[in-house]
Amino acid sequence: MNKGELSYHGKKDVHSNYAGGMVEGINHYTLSMGVGEHINIYVTDNYELQFGKGYSYEEIGNMLESIEEKRGFKPYELPNSALEIYFYTNDSNTSLPADRQAATGAWVSNTGAGMPNEIILNGSLLYRDHRQTIVHELSHYFDNQSYFVMNKGTYCNYGGENYYFWLSEGAAEYCSCYFYPYPTNDKNNLVTFGFESKESIIRYCEQQKNGRKDVLDSIPLKSFADIVSSSNRNYGVILALYRYIADEYGITSLNSFTRYIAEKFTESSPISAWDREDTARKFFNKTEPEILGDWLAFYNYFK
Repeated sequence: MNKGELSYHGKKDVHSNYAGGMVEGINHYTLSMGVGEHINIYVTDNYELQFGKGYSYEEIGNMLESIEEKRGFKPYELPNSALEIYFYTNDSNTSLPADRQAATGAWVSNTGAGMPNEIILNGSLLYRDHRQTIVHELSHYFDNQSYFVMNKGTYCNYGGENYYFWLSEGAAEYCSCYFYPYPTNDKNNLVTFGFESKESIIRYCEQQKNGRKDVLDSIPLKSFADIVSSSNRNYGVILALYRYIADEYGITSLNSFTRYIAEKFTESSPISAWDREDTARKFFNKTEPEILGDWLAFYNYFK
């Protein structure tokens, strides 16, 4: 089986952690990435009937290679990095979650050798191109095999649970928007959202708030984590800040900032306001409140 090649193995009964038991009679594909275990992809008949055979899942090899190139490592080389991906709809007659759009889960800890992941994608709850959603989830898979998830406690100590959330979801949103060059979708009528302009990101923020323009509940903001609570976890706002920092200071600086926190601090070390100011200045030459003030002005306070 060649790298990037998708192979069909018929229908299979398989255990899913998200389903809490067996998923019966689901189409089974495997994907080789050239190293490590094959990736298992499971697709229900209803998903293929509604969205087109091969839609989204046939591009997973190319998606992973694009993320590989940007992230600089191959998670499948780790011995415990098995990946299973489920594509289904609420008409598929399975016990997979009916109320989740998509998710990436792991049920063991990563101690350095990787961690098995399960990704689910429910087409019934998605109203744009599924490929952008699956790339978002694949970004989480990469994070789960890296230093990032192993240092969650450190990030929470550094800036709180929302700090970790912003770093994780910001990176995944950025990945889904800018890491993979989506080919034309000829399988169905779902539209690929473009996020090239400032205006397009503002529209995404408003769409996440059900069309409302007041996407932030409170300002001023003192920490990158504050945008998570102020926006009620609006993924458009999370992307807006992540992309602003990447554009203004460079994605390499943002990645280095993220890694530095994990290497410099621990989940129990005392971290002062001065430590956070010094860390931000080291990579951006500004403090977080200063960057947030510039960001708000750039987006005209999302008015």
